[in-house]
Amino acid sequence: MFMMPASRARPHPQKAGRGAPQLMNGAFTVQPWMNGQTIYLTGDTFYTVTFGRPWNYPAGFEVTLVNASASRGKGITAFSAFNPLNSNIIWPGAANRVYNTSNSGTNGWFRERYRYKPLVAQSTMFFDAVNGSDSNDGLAAGAGNARLTLQTAISIVGNEWDLTFNNAPCLLFQLADGTYTGGIHLAAPIMGGAGNAAFKINGNNSTPSNVVIQGGIATFDNTVLELSNFALDDSATSFCLSLNTNAKVRCEGGLIFGNTSAGGTQISVAQGGQFIVDSGFSVSAAPATGNGTFLNVTDPGSLANIVGQTITFSASVTYNTTMVAQNGGMVECAGATFSLGGNTVTGTRFSVSNLGAILTGGGGANFIPGSVAGVGTNPGASPWGLYT
Repeated sequence: MFMMPASRARPHPQKAGRGAPQLMNGAFTVQPWMNGQTIYLTGDTFYTVTFGRPWNYPAGFEVTLVNASASRGKGITAFSAFNPLNSNIIWPGAANRVYNTSNSGTNGWFRERYRYKPLVAQSTMFFDAVNGSDSNDGLAAGAGNARLTLQTAISIVGNEWDLTFNNAPCLLFQLADGTYTGGIHLAAPIMGGAGNAAFKINGNNSTPSNVVIQGGIATFDNTVLELSNFALDDSATSFCLSLNTNAKVRCEGGLIFGNTSAGGTQISVAQGGQFIVDSGFSVSAAPATGNGTFLNVTDPGSLANIVGQTITFSASVTYNTTMVAQNGGMVECAGATFSLGGNTVTGTRFSVSNLGAILTGGGGANFIPGSVAGVGTNPGASPWGLYT
């Protein structure tokens, strides 16, 4: 009696039947016979799942992809773009339902995602300006792992991650050495953080100048951000850091404020924004042509708090005005130290107007660096500012 060798007796996976789960541990192309199945993506490496031409699959084809890894995302791509377009990552522990409504190719592939909830107290996404790629998941450092573009990652996290149960700061963006272009526009809080910092962006702890963000950082609408150990420098952008509509930024040390475009402002705080300095920072340049401002705080409720901190000027700079508080904006800088180290600051020391206030704790008229006397020291007389 003929017996099939054991090595040939193993059933083909499709014989498991519609709906039976599959385990995959590496890149593969989804096959028509997988219709109706749940596919668990295992292994702690990043790989990609590919969907072919829709017309090569049965009408109504559907699979569920579950990322069973606790540490790495899995890529997902299709011959025709997903409709609607989503990011190309299935995050650890998350699931995607992928289907087509017909096999004519008219509508292409559809994808429904489930929001990713990290299981750790703080998640880290890695970026590399030299070796990174936005096709990577960013959940490990180095080539083939790290992401490239900060703004793209922020959009993904805002749409696809739920950090509700994480401790603040819930998400660390760790930047490798290099220059990151395009800047950051943080328009709204991500899900989670409980009112504390959702994002912390950190560069090189030892040599912050090795990490440069060009294009500035702009925050809005109650977002909360922590920054440390990198430089903001771009002569084509009108600001280094801009806080608006009740946004809050905490400076955790090692920040370097550099160039802006002509007439720009290195730190702009408006519409109830709050700039809180927990550890000192440095200034390496001024806005182009010397026709700009170091710090401008405007509107009621807007605050810059640098109490007791050291601001180091590592180069000689020229401003129109070093520090501005206007229209109800306030700067608290009692006990602050402006360290020049032999460098000079040229321009008007301060301008306070329209019920703005700069509170130096009795530092005196020459407390803020500059070469021209400040204006606006008496709220009872024009320009109606308080400097004390």
